[in-house]
Amino acid sequence: MVPQSELNARLAALQQALDKEGIDAALVVQHADLFYYSGAVNRAILYVPAAGTPLLVTLPGAERIREETLLSRIENLNRQENLPTLLQEQGYALPTVLGLESDVLPAAAHSRLAGLFPAARIVDISGAIRRLRMVKSAWEIEQIGRACQMGQQIFDFVPQVLYQQMSELELAGQIERFARQLGHPGYLRARGFNQELTYALVLSGPDAAIPSYSSGPLGGRGLVPAFPHASTQRLIGKNEPVIVDFSGWSTGYQADMTRTYCIGNLPSHMEHAYETAVAIQELLKQQARAGAICSELWTAARQLVRTNGLCEHFMGMARRVPFIGHGVGVEIDELPVLAPRVEQVLQANMVIAVEPKFVFPDGAVGLENTFVVGEEGLVSLVEDNDAPYYIHEH
Repeated sequence: MVPQSELNARLAALQQALDKEGIDAALVVQHADLFYYSGAVNRAILYVPAAGTPLLVTLPGAERIREETLLSRIENLNRQENLPTLLQEQGYALPTVLGLESDVLPAAAHSRLAGLFPAARIVDISGAIRRLRMVKSAWEIEQIGRACQMGQQIFDFVPQVLYQQMSELELAGQIERFARQLGHPGYLRARGFNQELTYALVLSGPDAAIPSYSSGPLGGRGLVPAFPHASTQRLIGKNEPVIVDFSGWSTGYQADMTRTYCIGNLPSHMEHAYETAVAIQELLKQQARAGAICSELWTAARQLVRTNGLCEHFMGMARRVPFIGHGVGVEIDELPVLAPRVEQVLQANMVIAVEPKFVFPDGAVGLENTFVVGEEGLVSLVEDNDAPYYIHEH
């Protein structure tokens, strides 16, 4: 359960942001945001006034949320259309400026919520929420650290089960089974539109070079056109890379991590690329300190790639993605983003996944770790083990 002190601090920061922007109140309904501010997820609406006590409004069937949140003020509502009446009955003035999560709400849901307050001017509150979530508390960092530990357990498990002529899908299934035994809920939360992602992405050989709808550098063919992403029945061969991108989990928080495996030996061009990936990570561990600017970190990484002659393969091939790292927390794709034209200044206790990856026609290599931004650079949340996993036949 999310501690009361966490919820109080988060809501106070949001209320301060609302007051600063001249916004009377915000409605929070998207699951990640609702969890962040209430500690629970259900059919509910969190009404956050710029001043006063927030009100968690539960819809029919969501009564269990009372047992899962430490918020002090909760009221039941039989129909969403009666929300304005309930607010007035509870002593709240109806807002004249109302914030909604416009980046993620479907148009119909956005229209329905806005329509409940016809006299209010509707503004987008999502940017403020995402910026407030960038800097993590000690409690949040502890949860993400536990998620990283789960990831490392997964990576140490893979060599025990991986063998030549095993299918990608079978390996993914083994990873998912073990992850569930470790307590993974089987979900991955992403904010991006249409980002239907797996928490255990397994790609081998040329399949790793196939782009998909994923906003990341790796995609995969997928099993069917309905979900053209991730693993297939392709059999894993010798002397080719097997890349495992895994999202660990703890108490609603995620970590993003990647490792490269090979039964035998990687081709020389991939060894060179992997060594470059490690060098990029080491560079960013030193330079991505509090006060650094995201775009400048991207430029520094890109220069190292150029020096090593790998620009055509960096962060994709047929479709190269323009970032080298991203925030992680209750969603896998949080702010900040280490990318060109992003002038965000890093602050201590931001949490960032750094993922230098290289894609070739015959496969992909790379690594990814989740770090905390410190005053002197990035601080790892799990013991570093970044060398490729070379596997001998069982």
